[in-house]
Amino acid sequence: MDLQIRARKIELTTALRGLIERRLGFALGRFGHRVQEVTIRLDDLNGPRGGMDKRCWIRATVVPSGDLTVETRDDEMESAISRAADRIARRVKKALDRRREARGRERRRMSLDSVDEDRPDHAQYRQGRSANQRGQGTALI
Repeated sequence: MDLQIRARKIELTTALRGLIERRLGFALGRFGHRVQEVTIRLDDLNGPRGGMDKRCWIRATVVPSGDLTVETRDDEMESAISRAADRIARRVKKALDRRREARGRERRRMSLDSVDEDRPDHAQYRQGRSANQRGQGTALI
């Protein structure tokens, strides 16, 4: 995972850099090679006036889902970073789960297609008819 940190109107100390690397390592480390690049932008929106003005913006490049972004604002930069790291981890997990489910649906559809080729009357089963409703059931003696 390639990590790029950009700070604007805020001092990027070694402690803050260490916090970012540690939080993102915990949050995104479990996804391994799927997360290729992470860009973080830290901003102090209104300078020394205070308030909810610390912004942490994170973009993660995930294979094969593409770019995912989150943004959080808080009055403390450390809590904005922690919240953003948690949110990007949830977004990456959700994107990968969605991709995994789509692949599973495709595999199930392909397996149903192969069943259709083996059984010509399978389409009637899929429409909700059983063999007895079509009049092809066995007679009871």
